[in-house]
Amino acid sequence: MKYFLLISSLVLLYSCSSEEENNNQVVESDGINWDDENGTLEIVNNTNKDIVVFHSLRFNVQENILGGVKALSAKTFDVSNNLDFDLGSDMFLRGVSLNEYENNKTNPSAAKTEFTAMALYKKGQKFRIAINSDYTGDYGFIVTNYGQIGMELRKNGMTGKRVAYLQRSFPNKIYTGTVYAATPTPLVLYPVFVHYNFQAQTTSTLIIQNSFEPITISPHPVASDIGSYSFPSSATNLVEWKRDSLISPVAYVKIKFNVENQIGYVTIADSDRLYSQNGYDTINSGELLVYEIESTEEGTQKALAINMNDGSVQIPVLFEGEAPILKNGYDYLVQVQSDYTATIVEVEERDPFVGYDCCIAP
Repeated sequence: MKYFLLISSLVLLYSCSSEEENNNQVVESDGINWDDENGTLEIVNNTNKDIVVFHSLRFNVQENILGGVKALSAKTFDVSNNLDFDLGSDMFLRGVSLNEYENNKTNPSAAKTEFTAMALYKKGQKFRIAINSDYTGDYGFIVTNYGQIGMELRKNGMTGKRVAYLQRSFPNKIYTGTVYAATPTPLVLYPVFVHYNFQAQTTSTLIIQNSFEPITISPHPVASDIGSYSFPSSATNLVEWKRDSLISPVAYVKIKFNVENQIGYVTIADSDRLYSQNGYDTINSGELLVYEIESTEEGTQKALAINMNDGSVQIPVLFEGEAPILKNGYDYLVQVQSDYTATIVEVEERDPFVGYDCCIAP
């Protein structure tokens, strides 16, 4: 998943927030840290609001505030105090404006959420989330995730921009949230499930076989009656899910960039830059990143290329001298060498749930 994590934010209702300024500088409130922490999790705030970031659905302010990120700026967070930081894991993030935080301290659940996302963390790896101002505002719609896996709403494609993340539901607890937008412009959304496998250290994008279809949504003013959508369409899916009912609509291409002192980016047939599952559109020397490529079960030929120097140098990714055929649900490994060659091999068909007794995370 492009990852992930990554992310825009048509946003879910659940949050808290607040804002204090002094000579154009945000001052500390309730112990919220606004300084860069030189960490591995980066949040880019493209809105004109200072955002308070939480790392839990619960509204215990002191325990669940990750920190703050100022308007129109970026900040890294140090999450190395998590017990599984060396091994790696995922976390649910939500952000609210500082004003909302201050105004709803007595009733945090009434605060408006500015973004939601699933973030990954692991020692030595970076992850980036972007908060998009287009997906905050006074328009919206209600979404229910009946699935037993967290769900992302992606725009205009299986690998499109992540606009919101919804926590998984349980038979006795259904996850519903309000998703916000800045305008009433219709959106074509792809609801996909995102599963992080703690055993294999992989993130998989999944859909229910033979029942997936994108939807077009027109956000309405939140002050009026707004539309409501459910994925899957019935709550009975909570008890009917089986391992073989979920499939990957993408291929997983892991790229190792071995060119020294260079920064590259990935394209398909001169497309826009692809984003890795970590949320970056560039790859640095020595990095190993995973990209999701939408294909078919039978396989489709893809003209993958690694670009450098703003596109003046382009390295085609080849298998036996030809553009590779990529199949949905398979893992691939690309090695980009210092002699400006790039080769690809098929690794294996991925089992998103390897190591689990059931089809969902515990």
